[in-house]
Amino acid sequence: MPNFRHQALFEEFLAIDEPPTDPDPSDDWIRGKHHLALLRANAQEDDLLLQALTPQTLITAALVSSDQLADVDYPDLLSWSCNLDTPAATYRHTMGEDEVRIERDLFFSKSRTLRNAVRLVFDSTIEGPHGVRYPELLQEYVHLTGVHWRLEERAYCRIDTNGSVEPVVSANVETKTSFVTFRREDLELYLAATDRILVRLFDLHLRPFGVFDATTPEEETYGIGTATFYKQRVIPGRAGVMRGVQILRPKRSRSAVFGEEISKRSDDHRRHVDFLVWDHRHRRHATVSTDASTTTNYFEAACNSLPYEVSAAFFRPEVLSKYKSDGEKYQIRSRSISCRGGWLLRSLDVNEAGQVHAYICDLRHLPFSEQQYWASFNEPRKAGISERALASDFLVKPFPNQGPAAPVLAIVGRWEQSSLDWWRLRDPRLPGLVNAPLTGSEDDWADAVLNLSKLVIEGFVTKALRARLRERSVDFGKHERSIVLLERLLAATAGDREFRLSGLREVQKIRTQAKAHSGGTEGATLGKAAAREYGGYAAHFAVLCRKVAKELEKIESELSSG
Repeated sequence: MPNFRHQALFEEFLAIDEPPTDPDPSDDWIRGKHHLALLRANAQEDDLLLQALTPQTLITAALVSSDQLADVDYPDLLSWSCNLDTPAATYRHTMGEDEVRIERDLFFSKSRTLRNAVRLVFDSTIEGPHGVRYPELLQEYVHLTGVHWRLEERAYCRIDTNGSVEPVVSANVETKTSFVTFRREDLELYLAATDRILVRLFDLHLRPFGVFDATTPEEETYGIGTATFYKQRVIPGRAGVMRGVQILRPKRSRSAVFGEEISKRSDDHRRHVDFLVWDHRHRRHATVSTDASTTTNYFEAACNSLPYEVSAAFFRPEVLSKYKSDGEKYQIRSRSISCRGGWLLRSLDVNEAGQVHAYICDLRHLPFSEQQYWASFNEPRKAGISERALASDFLVKPFPNQGPAAPVLAIVGRWEQSSLDWWRLRDPRLPGLVNAPLTGSEDDWADAVLNLSKLVIEGFVTKALRARLRERSVDFGKHERSIVLLERLLAATAGDREFRLSGLREVQKIRTQAKAHSGGTEGATLGKAAAREYGGYAAHFAVLCRKVAKELEKIESELSSG
């Protein structure tokens, strides 16, 4: 969702910027008192307004070197002039000359102080009857902050170490309105690194009840201060114009900014979490830190008695629920979890007691907050590591069993590579989401079947299946969907009118009932019956995957040959 603080400031600004419908005896609005109050308040906030454009208001910003502002020339700064549509550079050709040259730094004119100022926001427009306006950023700032434009967030964002989308520069840009804010923390780091100061420029045309002309009496005043100063012309009770400048010096010193940034970059690597592991070198449980100095490897073990770095920590299976519930941020593979733009936890697995296990050498590469999360599910070993982990990680032997969903994933993998007309992968993330339920939670089981359904059943192309039925002169109902259409196709080729895809039908039934009803209803009864009959949700899911895999093989055989 868009940046909450940015949106709140935007709505406050629009309310202040709305002209009054009746004359204000106090002249507060036409004298710009409300606009000035917002600018002064925003100077202390975490999201700084750097650009605003409405019929009444123009606000923009310049980054000026500290030397240029050592002795502020107020009249010179107040002579600033600019146009938001001015590009960063343009070609110039003079009649009679043979060369075309590039002119840069055209934005700020008239003011000597702003002559070499840096602009962060560039207002761009795609011309045409449906033209679109959008903000561009200084490319250097984009690269340093690592941001990318995300339309759904209306912001330039980056992915933090926890995989969350983090808005850094937020924007509301419409046909007649532009409003852009920058996150203060990142901006102050850039200002400190370039030894510049932010200067905010504002121009207000507040004329709800009249306009200026040569015969209208007027008053002109200056408000001079260390941070905000302006010149103003007012027709009392009728109209006012204001041209001003606000110097926003960083809240923190350069050394403080640099110190905090360096500390932030190294702090996560200095903090460690203790885990209860099975120290297989000494055949006992031990508390071991993710600090690399507390463990050893096989090559250095002769010189110490430390636990091996491949000592396994064991966890309650609920540790995976967080990752299964957010398929956009996390991807679970057969033996790894990755976080979007963040981290990777490799070599985890599930043992015969249903415990998730991971090696201490892999846990130490997680962010500190993620290590703390895993530690909250840490428990003593109930059984050893899985046979697959033992074979793959220690015996260096292939292990054929890759999980209950492996046969299904293998088949749909072939289908994806074959570019079939009757099936296609709807979402490339789906294969990574099909994992066996590990907990005793019915929701975990229902989610596993739901993802299986999305991967397999939603992949069938109804239009192509109907075309094949027409080729075989097989009747079908116009409202019949993929499973029924497939059954009609296979019945026609096998000559069995009672043919049923029982595995796919069971998947669809569980998806419809278990995910559509709350506890105590038919869906809950269905889940408990499956757990009782098969000895648990994981066992039922494994049987279901085997059924589905056999049916997919039959579908592949019949439709491919056809």
